[in-house]
Amino acid sequence: MIARSIPIFDRLMRRAMCSAPISSTRTGTTAALWKMRAELESYKDATKPQQVLLDKAPSDSFLSYALPLASDPTLKDQYTNFRGGVRFGRILEDIDSFAGNIAFMHCDDMDPTTYSNTLVTACLDRLDLRQPITLGLQDFALEGQATWAGRSSLQIDVTLRKAPAGQPAASGPSEPVLHGSIVFVSVGRDGKGMPINRLVPKTAGEEEMRRTGE
Repeated sequence: MIARSIPIFDRLMRRAMCSAPISSTRTGTTAALWKMRAELESYKDATKPQQVLLDKAPSDSFLSYALPLASDPTLKDQYTNFRGGVRFGRILEDIDSFAGNIAFMHCDDMDPTTYSNTLVTACLDRLDLRQPITLGLQDFALEGQATWAGRSSLQIDVTLRKAPAGQPAASGPSEPVLHGSIVFVSVGRDGKGMPINRLVPKTAGEEEMRRTGE
């Protein structure tokens, strides 16, 4: 799998940086996702590195998270620029944090006596904006899972979908708005790449996702 430059990503990042002032605060979504990550890791006693690599299916790391940008006015304000449009950089920030949690779920060996390796965002391998993101008209939901894993790196696919306002992310129609693939690298305490759990698809659909990610 080769990281490549994504022209649309470059344009959107420049637009996001120019359309809104730089903020020292994170979105409420990113803060909540970081808190979730801390809770996921809280059982670790951090005494030794992972000893045994596990086989995990993509479904083992599946995660969804509601983004109520219509039903929560306070949250909506965090994503709105001075023109009333979306601060796209904040969407990307949430996607990175969300994907990081999924990467941890795949790499977790579920052993309280081992420490967690550091997961570093290597690149945004792909970003497809399938339709405009309009604030205030509907809620959204993030969903994703691990779709490819090598020796010390893995790919997380994330989709931003429309969701019925005020309803759980999994209910009602789920129209895709954006799809991205983020690559993470697992780094040990010595700064070197560390082996991660194997990705073993269990269904034909999961196998197809794995082949696409190679």
